[in-house]
Amino acid sequence: MFALNLFIYDLSIVCFAGLLCWAAISDISRFIIPNAVCLGIIMLFPAYALSAPAPVDWVGHIATASAMLAIGFVFFLMRLTGGGDVKMLVAASLWAGPVLIIPFLIVVAFAGGILSILTMTRLKVFRLRPTSGASFGARFGAAMKAHVPYGVAIAAGGLMVIYRLQGV
Repeated sequence: MFALNLFIYDLSIVCFAGLLCWAAISDISRFIIPNAVCLGIIMLFPAYALSAPAPVDWVGHIATASAMLAIGFVFFLMRLTGGGDVKMLVAASLWAGPVLIIPFLIVVAFAGGILSILTMTRLKVFRLRPTSGASFGARFGAAMKAHVPYGVAIAAGGLMVIYRLQGV
């Protein structure tokens, strides 16, 4: 029975990693995070929690995801983030739980900052001599409206959660 539990535990973590990568690739290529990915991440959590070698604080994990849903909903209403990013953030925060939510959010913020800089660089915001004649302010304003595949940053945070869950 112990071997079966370890197999289910490892399989749920590998599937979680695969779904995170799927979401990141989809967000890069189409700026869409499929509902199936987020649903899969949420549905894998009970398999992980029931087979984990140490007890899992179900209530804490669900409360953490609920808090992220409330915060994400407000950000969505303010048009600060997309709905796909919110649903992926909620699904990944379920795995992070109260213990790993702060490190998870730090990694997501750091990776998101790097993505934003890369997006601005791609849009040539930081050119010293603009070829279009547009000022830096105009280029920066246009870049602020650019889409950033934030699913990549959330996936990076989720992969950090996996790393920490493994006790490495």
